[in-house]
Amino acid sequence: MLQKLLTVVLPFLLPFLIFWIYLQLRRRDARKAGKQDSSGWGTAPWGAILLAGVLLAAAALVTYRFTVETRWEEKTPPRVTGHPERQPADGGILRPETRPDDAAE
Repeated sequence: MLQKLLTVVLPFLLPFLIFWIYLQLRRRDARKAGKQDSSGWGTAPWGAILLAGVLLAAAALVTYRFTVETRWEEKTPPRVTGHPERQPADGGILRPETRPDDAAE
């Protein structure tokens, strides 16, 4: 869940956050100058903000794919032998010999 948040949602919302900070700074400057600022979300460049969000999310996914994500590799299981007196040649796991009467005890 955190991975999806960091690789998709956060990069998509970043342009919206940047525009919101820009609006806050612009309103603060207008208040200091004694003017009424008419800009807001209604005058936002929605196409540019959405496009920037989609491009950032896509860039984050591509970057994640080629830098962080580990590929699944098929691994062969260790070889199990039934002879404890000899070591397996290729580093397998030795299994002790069991007899049917051992299970009854």
